[in-house]
Amino acid sequence: MWRKIVTLWILSLVVVAALAAGVAAQSSPLNPSVARAFPPKVMSGADLGFRVEGLDVNNKPVGHLVIRVNGEWIEAGVTWSAKPATTEH
Repeated sequence: MWRKIVTLWILSLVVVAALAAGVAAQSSPLNPSVARAFPPKVMSGADLGFRVEGLDVNNKPVGHLVIRVNGEWIEAGVTWSAKPATTEH
């Protein structure tokens, strides 16, 4: 009985690993054939922009958020923070 449980457990690990590898392969960051022919370009408002550096495998733009400081575009750092959920109103 234990041998069957261990075998099923190992089989489930192999299936999960195969699925994870498939998802990772689909999320390739840049389409190499397009990335070389696509020079970086900033799509912007006055002081906030998005520097497009290429296209992913689904032809969606890939790049970085940039801000204009003294007339020069620099990459912006984005931080996220979690706040505790409360029930107070």
